[in-house]
Amino acid sequence: MSLAAAAGWYNYSNLKYADADDGYTLTAGGSYDFKVVKAYFGAQYVNNLQKASSDADTKTVNNYRGFGFTGAARGWGLMAGVDAPVAGGKAMFAVGYSHLDADKGDETQKNSAAEFERVGASVGYTYAFSKRTNVYGVASFYQDTNTDAAGKDVRPETSLVTVGVRHTF
Repeated sequence: MSLAAAAGWYNYSNLKYADADDGYTLTAGGSYDFKVVKAYFGAQYVNNLQKASSDADTKTVNNYRGFGFTGAARGWGLMAGVDAPVAGGKAMFAVGYSHLDADKGDETQKNSAAEFERVGASVGYTYAFSKRTNVYGVASFYQDTNTDAAGKDVRPETSLVTVGVRHTF
């Protein structure tokens, strides 16, 4: 069994924004080898997440406007996956879910309905030609639900297929 955890602290305050609330992330994940199948899992919680620009004057303004937020976001995500030996290679499958909403502690968002959700799944296969070279293919699908501050939903979908050859030196 392998386990890992990490925490991140974002010090948003500076001389110009001395009253800005700090943000943080908590992340944990791991894997367990059942010999026939290896299972993976991960989880993350974020609080007061802001999209910071390189310009300190616009840091608290830019936030997650693409998701309908006028201020900071908070949320969480989960993922689980497996891989197993199949036909001389390795088959892989994973699913994930994430949710962000407007941080109601932010004065600009007290009545905001802004939310972002993503559900995704991937299936893949990799086959080793040698110790250092393999070929792989992955197909993924994501469904988003993006609710803006007024409560209007947009539901974009993304499909992705990737194939390639990897050689390590």
